[in-house]
Amino acid sequence: MEQIELGSYPVGGEPEAEHALAAAIAAYDEGRGIWPTTTVADHIACMLAFTSQMIALR
Repeated sequence: MEQIELGSYPVGGEPEAEHALAAAIAAYDEGRGIWPTTTVADHIACMLAFTSQMIALR
């Protein structure tokens, strides 16, 4: 029987978590950052681009 990979997940440690947290804090910038001040249409476009890239990697 052939095994099928169902999925995967990234493995990261404390440095990667700290980097992700710093990026999120910078993007939010107490509500004045790029993500909270972007339009809903731009949010949708960003998420569509992200999902397209994820599908391409699949």
